[in-house]
Amino acid sequence: MDFNLTVPLEADNESPRELPPRPRSWRQFMTGWRRAALYLLIFITFLSLTLLTALLVSLFGLADSPGAVSDKNGASTSTLLFRGYCETSTQYNFWAHLLINFIASGVLASSNFFMQVIVAPTRADVDRAHAKGTALEIGVQSFTNLFHVATRNKIFWLLLCVSTIPLHLTFNSAILESRASTDFLLLMASEPFLTGSPWNGTVASGLQEDSKSPPRLREIQPSLSEDPSHWERMSIQDCFARYNDLTRSLTERRDVIMVLALDNPGSSNSTGTFGWSVNGSAENSLWYFRGYQRTDYVISEMHDRFLKNYKYTDQNFVLDEGRGPERNIRFDESTYTVRNNGSRYPPELESMKAEYCMSERWTAPCRVEVDNALLLTVVVICLVKTALCGMILFTARGPTPLITPGDAIESFITKPDPTTLGMCTFSSADFNQNQRQGGSRAGYRWLPAARPWNQTSSDTSRRGFFAVPDGIWYWSYFLIGGALVVGGTFLGISIREQSIYESSFGHSPANAQLKVSQSIDLNSATIPVLANTPQLLLSMCYFAYNGLFTRMISEREWSSFSTYRSLRVTHRKGQQRTTYRLQLPYRWSLPLLAVSALLHWLYSNSLYITIYEGHRWPSESINENRGLAYSSRSIVISFAISLAVALAPLILGYVKLPGNMPMAQNSSAVISAACHCVPTRSSHGTSTETLDKPLLQARSPRSLTESITEYKSKSSNKDALWDLATGKLKWGVVSPGREGEPGHLAFGGPNQEISEPVEECLYAGKKDI
Repeated sequence: MDFNLTVPLEADNESPRELPPRPRSWRQFMTGWRRAALYLLIFITFLSLTLLTALLVSLFGLADSPGAVSDKNGASTSTLLFRGYCETSTQYNFWAHLLINFIASGVLASSNFFMQVIVAPTRADVDRAHAKGTALEIGVQSFTNLFHVATRNKIFWLLLCVSTIPLHLTFNSAILESRASTDFLLLMASEPFLTGSPWNGTVASGLQEDSKSPPRLREIQPSLSEDPSHWERMSIQDCFARYNDLTRSLTERRDVIMVLALDNPGSSNSTGTFGWSVNGSAENSLWYFRGYQRTDYVISEMHDRFLKNYKYTDQNFVLDEGRGPERNIRFDESTYTVRNNGSRYPPELESMKAEYCMSERWTAPCRVEVDNALLLTVVVICLVKTALCGMILFTARGPTPLITPGDAIESFITKPDPTTLGMCTFSSADFNQNQRQGGSRAGYRWLPAARPWNQTSSDTSRRGFFAVPDGIWYWSYFLIGGALVVGGTFLGISIREQSIYESSFGHSPANAQLKVSQSIDLNSATIPVLANTPQLLLSMCYFAYNGLFTRMISEREWSSFSTYRSLRVTHRKGQQRTTYRLQLPYRWSLPLLAVSALLHWLYSNSLYITIYEGHRWPSESINENRGLAYSSRSIVISFAISLAVALAPLILGYVKLPGNMPMAQNSSAVISAACHCVPTRSSHGTSTETLDKPLLQARSPRSLTESITEYKSKSSNKDALWDLATGKLKWGVVSPGREGEPGHLAFGGPNQEISEPVEECLYAGKKDI
């Protein structure tokens, strides 16, 4: 009993879902999805205004505060929030980034809600698609729907999507922590210098002029006696290991005194022209000093074929290769001996032994500051998203979209779709196969037929895996798998360069600097983009990840109609349940949102912007140097959690779905095919006589067309269908069929005898090819 069916589609303006009555009050207007949208709009508005207030305070309230930086036009480019102990600044930076990630996650979640709403099709959109042999998707974020919804919705969707990109590339860099990498003075002196032996303000070696002596040089000797707790004695070996390590910025030490003794004790009283004495009997016990910087520039010099964009000229603690200052002092690092130029100094001063060092404990001040340009970018994007969401909410008119599967079931029950009549056993795979075979030419119809029910085949495919189309699985794990490959590669490189034991979690000077190709210009524009690229990749993966869960949970909701339950709709009527969410229950959506915020925060601690304030000697100026650093420990933690999270959909995919309904995969065609109901008169009379026997008994296209026309003209049928849609529903056999004729599967009410499909019994369904 196969036939190709062509039935003209009619506009049924009486459908309560197609043309809802115009709301007469604000309360009536703000129902269903609009109420949830209003709450989210208030939430996103609050977040955006909070950011705007922070920006205004930063630009105008704190613009004159110490540490604020302005451009040549006087506009504040950065604002100092805190300057002091690094432990405190790290805590402030930690909580600030946690707050930023919470705000960003809230904005993006709200934006995603509105994106799903505007891509939801109306009944008219679905009817036009079905007329072309194309099924749309209900209750999920769907690219397929994007080609079938109104142009206004397409524009809103694209604007919300595009505005997300710059938000991810900037929001984690709006607040930055900087650490001072200080200069230091190296003094070569006799031991009496430590106990206050006088010196005349110059050096005995004669290698510096008085004008080159920094003011801090005169403060060192009094500091030794006035505050000895700030000075620590070190072996010469430890001294070299700490001060001569070019891979470490100097943040906890500053000036150092190398205590020298003459190799020839017999010449210890020799002073001569230079006034040098190891016993303090002469005026000058300071032989030599020199200033050095220790910034992350020296780290770059270790990898100069990779790095650029550094500003300072830094030197080793004591220059190697036997070349000292002005080539008059040579240092033998193997014996820790200072050898002076014999043509300039007397023989008794040619060799001096470095015995130990005195190192000054000093904590470089750290800063937490706001990058006003980046914060302005974040504020503008959030305000744009807020405006778009408001326009979507308050300008939404016309037909109500089918947002949830319950909305679609109600619509198809009260206004049956003739293009899916007789296809009650169709799954989404059946419709997709016919669609591939028939294309989307005008006038094409799916082919109804009868086929035996195969329970064994149905059971094998009733798992979460099959709730998601193959293409969605491939695309989602192309993104997620690709991101994991990139993350795993970066993890391997980071551990190779710096072990997890040497690194520190979060922003720390112990973490290694990122090696970047010289072809990349590290400036104020490219650094935030590079630092936040993982954030963008994470959001793309979350978008796909959330879609997988949404589809599997949606299929579980669809399958739950194997028992009696009421519809979950956006506009409640009768026994229906109202909903403020789109698809994912809060017990799923809130943990997913929390995981997303956690990963964003972890990623912001894995790759981040470093700012070092270089104290340049001999001037008092401070120059800022920006780069990128990474934490091997944070990367390991982030990768482990990301891998575990990525496996969760695969584990959920093994869970068996309830019931035995055809797999819908959110297909509007499958939902439509299950909604050709057989209501009874129980709600409007004493008889329970079936109202649509002509539909089930039609044996030809002509008789079926005539039956549909007659069926739709009966107001009693419409009333019965309306009562059915607003009550509790169950899917199953509503008409077992006469001998030799197929039965019928559809939704039915509690007053009908709904039974499960019987193995090998015929039901109207797909034509076997």
